[in-house]
Amino acid sequence: MTPRHQYAACARCTVKLFAPQPVDACPRCGWPMLAASDVRPPWDGRAARGGGRSILSPRHSARCDLRAALDDQKDGSPPMRPEAQALIETLARRCRVLTIHQAAAAFYGGRRRPVESAYSAVQTLQKHGLVSTLRGSLGVVDPVAPLLRWGLTDGKPNLATIAWANERRWRDAKPRPTLCVFATDKGRLAFGGACRPSRDHEREHDLAVAAVYLQLLGSVGVAAWRHEDAFPPRAGERPDATYERDGETVTVEVLGRGYTRQKIEAVWRAYRDGPLELW
Repeated sequence: MTPRHQYAACARCTVKLFAPQPVDACPRCGWPMLAASDVRPPWDGRAARGGGRSILSPRHSARCDLRAALDDQKDGSPPMRPEAQALIETLARRCRVLTIHQAAAAFYGGRRRPVESAYSAVQTLQKHGLVSTLRGSLGVVDPVAPLLRWGLTDGKPNLATIAWANERRWRDAKPRPTLCVFATDKGRLAFGGACRPSRDHEREHDLAVAAVYLQLLGSVGVAAWRHEDAFPPRAGERPDATYERDGETVTVEVLGRGYTRQKIEAVWRAYRDGPLELW
């Protein structure tokens, strides 16, 4: 049978190779090589005889679904697939944490094995110091619509009903083993993000904020989403996030586990001077 060679791409320069064995270091610059997939390649006579490597032509390079990282990155970030770049940019700029299943549904939903594809991408990003992971048992809610969408001309909402709906959904969110993914300091620096790491006692709420972002991203799109961590520190409360809708800035507050009616009313009063969504 024709041997199956492995495709690898340098994490730093433009060298791309097909080789019968894994290649750990670039023969040109010594930087780590990324194994993209196990494919049946075109190769030259040396590789066909099992001795030597075949460098891809520009045509075959263009057919590979790896693309180079941004040219102006100065930290040697690896080439990555578009989905992986969207994943790390989301963690750096849009939300503090994602579960592996959230990442799979958002960025790898078109793949035959979304979770496996997401996990493989996370492993590659982790290898290069851009993300970290943590396993834990967490309750995750997946809101599909706001519990309240409020405008300046609306009257006082029925906060008791909102509190009851919030309590019910968190009661149904039973803790389950979950793999969480975070951007590292290196990842945030490389992709211009401000989202700090999620703290243990905030993680369920942070995952709910991430779920809201992904829900908006998949339904109406999210223009100018701004996470809480992107606001400058100052006295008073900062919203969980804001985004632009119909030329207005909408405040997003995600109701966490154990929010009482009184706390929900305090949130509503704090942000009722403009369009507000309580999720």
